[in-house]
Amino acid sequence: MDRSPRTIRRWVTTAGERLYADTGDDGGTYLGPHDLRRTWGTLLVEREVEPGLVMEWGGWEDWDTLREHYFGAYSLDAQQRGMKKVDWL
Repeated sequence: MDRSPRTIRRWVTTAGERLYADTGDDGGTYLGPHDLRRTWGTLLVEREVEPGLVMEWGGWEDWDTLREHYFGAYSLDAQQRGMKKVDWL
């Protein structure tokens, strides 16, 4: 996307403020682009998109950094799907 980081931050801030105005839930006001990027990456991996593609699409260059700092723990469902792919686990 050809937008400046400042523009992206402004969009996220505006969306959080609108959520708060509409629902009274202030959780969205604490969001930043980093949170959305991490969530996006995690959702792609949980839907079994190849991690290498996630790295390319999201602009991550280092697997260790991506895994350690951006992805949360895999959900129980994702772990169970993975275990079904390998019958000896």
